[in-house]
Order: sequence, then C-alpha cells, then structure tokens
Amino acid sequence: MYEIERRAFEEKNEEMPWFIQDFFSAKTKLSIATKLEYVRDFEAFLSWLLESYFTSYSEITELTMDDLNTLTFEHYQYFFNQLEQNGNGEAAVNRKIGSLRSLTKYLNTIEDEKGYPLLKRNFLAKLSRKKAGPASRASTVHGKILKNDAERKNFVNFIENEYIPPNKRAELYYDNNKERDLAIVSLILYSGIKLNELVVLVVWDIDLTNRKIKVNRKSAKGDYYLSYVYFDEEALRYLESYINIRTSRYRIPSSEQALFLACRGYKSSSGQRINKSTIQVLINKYSSAYGRPEITPKRLRQTYGTLKYDEVDHGLLSELMGITINSADVYRLLSANLSDEGETDEAKTGEV
Repeated sequence: MYEIERRAFEEKNEEMPWFIQDFFSAKTKLSIATKLEYVRDFEAFLSWLLESYFTSYSEITELTMDDLNTLTFEHYQYFFNQLEQNGNGEAAVNRKIGSLRSLTKYLNTIEDEKGYPLLKRNFLAKLSRKKAGPASRASTVHGKILKNDAERKNFVNFIENEYIPPNKRAELYYDNNKERDLAIVSLILYSGIKLNELVVLVVWDIDLTNRKIKVNRKSAKGDYYLSYVYFDEEALRYLESYINIRTSRYRIPSSEQALFLACRGYKSSSGQRINKSTIQVLINKYSSAYGRPEITPKRLRQTYGTLKYDEVDHGLLSELMGITINSADVYRLLSANLSDEGETDEAKTGEV
C-alpha cells in the first residue's frame, strides 16, 4: 500500500509547478498518504485555473508565481463554490480548503531573491473551513462502519481465522504479528480508543482486571487531563494473548515499556514502539482482504461509538470517547439510522 501511494505521489508531483514541488520538499514530516491527498487537491485547483483563467497554457507546469499573485479572494471562493455545485460534499471541500491553505501559508512565508514573499497576499488565511453539522458528518460515516455486533465479530473472526496472506513473506509477518493485530483491532472496536492514544500506551497503563486503560486526553481548552478508556469483555482475551507473548515474540529488553510493538524484520530486529502509519497499513490490509477497504482505524472507533450509543446516555458516551456533546450527536444519528434500517429489513422479511 505504501509503495503504491509513494509512486502515485511521485508521478503527480513531477507534473506540478516548481513552487509546489518546493512545498513538498519542505514538508518532510507529511506522510505519503497526506502528500498524495494534497497533490491531488492541488491538481484539481490548478487544472481549474487553466480551464477558467489561464487558457493559453496547456500544462499546469506552465503556471508561475506571477499567475498566483494575480488571484484574489473571489477566485478561491469561486473554486470552492464550483466544487459544491459539482456535487462535492462538505468533507471534500473542506479537505481542499485545508490543502490550499497549507500551500498559500507556505508560499506567503518563503521569500524570493529580493526578500519579498513568493505569494504577496494569503487570502485563504481568513477563510474558515465549512463546519459540518452532526447530520452531515453522520451521512459521511454511514455505510463505512460495521453496522451491528455481528458484523463487528465477523471482522475480528476474519482476521483470526479466515485471512489468507497473499505470499510466503506476508504469511510469516501474519504469523508473527497475529496476536498483536487482533489485540489492536479488538481494542479499538470494543473501546473506541483514539489511534494517537493507543500508540503511546505503556504496559502499566492497562488494567486487565478492571478492563480499563489510562490515557491522557486533551480538553477543548488545550489542557491535558488523566482519563480512562474502558474496553468490553470481547477485547480481553485478545489483549491477554498478546501480552503473554509480547516479550518473547518481539525480543525486547525489560527497559522497553511500550505496549504495542513492531519489528522491522521478523528474524533479527527487536521490537520497538509501533507507530500510527503501521497500524493504518495493517488495518487496511485486513479490511481490503475482507472486502471493506473503507474500514480504517477511525471507522473502527466510529463503529464502537455507534453501537455503544444504544447502551449509554449522551453524556457518558461523550466522556467515554473523549468527544464533545456535539460530536456525540453524530453517534445518536448513526444509531438511529441503523435502527431504522433494521426495522426496514425486518418489515421486508416479515420478521419482528
């Protein structure tokens, strides 16, 4: 997956003007997946400029900083409005706003040979992303999560018993990491833990007896506070299985306290703390083989929130998942939509 995205990004980047290639050269901390999203958004914007204003150009590589400096706020606004008219949803438009804001901010801070900013005015600095309401956010998520407990169990069972690695090397990695992968997937599915919380866990953060995990969460004001994530019993046996083999399987010294580990090689290297991109890749591997490539770590978390909503009240779900009351409203709508679908299915089959 990484190699496919890397090649796709490099091909697109070669077709970009020099100032966009410079932007990517400077943004060394961006993941390949994010770079690929950015370059696609830049391509859409620059292609639109060629079609609408700079019609004498045949390639977007011909665009210059002088061309960008002729644009006004209205040009950007017109582009975003056209995206909406062409059927792009709020999430797609917001992503392009964010991508172009990153680019214009960068170009506005880099100086030319005379000491002036490459981009004279950053009009997008004052443009806010369109705030999607709970109904819009629920509509975006609907269809991309596991819709009931049976689907949730089926996905975990697929990873445990039905997944077939595509080659011998993949089989070796699967056999070596199966317990870890099941622990990670089941923990997200049955606790709703955030990915950035999961990757920083250490062994003493987890309390198997009381089925809870200690995490540091960030409040709306930016302060960090101690909280607990509670996991359902379904995740317990997978966590226990992984912890039982963690030290020996990953050949770690006693000083390594990271809970979830990864090895660069399955034979020689010792385990180190797993990172977010590794988890994203492994979940994509399983979800693609399962026939549901849209399932990501975030969708697993959203599955938990949606199914948990039937068991707890609005405020408690907000506390459990570390989200605002407004965000919890998304899960209320998702839960209601799934209930309506269930009733419709029962009506069609005559089941009650």
